[in-house]
Amino acid sequence: MTLTSLKPDFRKQVAALSQRRDALVKEVGALPDAQLTFQPIPGAWSIAQIIEHLLLVEGGIVERVSTVPDSSGFPTAGAAEGAR
Repeated sequence: MTLTSLKPDFRKQVAALSQRRDALVKEVGALPDAQLTFQPIPGAWSIAQIIEHLLLVEGGIVERVSTVPDSSGFPTAGAAEGAR
């Protein structure tokens, strides 16, 4: 399955999430390395670590949601392919 075979609501949400992710990555990509890797206190996460965490969690959520059975009872495994 592809993104186009998903229900319209879910497609819209995945597209909006993708746009927000792209905007965040673009904004953060403009920061200097020193600011991206700065930790305000020892053990605190840097901006780069927080962004990496958000991207990993987002990918996991989209993957899990895309494998939830649809109304016919069949899983939509792989439905989020190309969503990123």
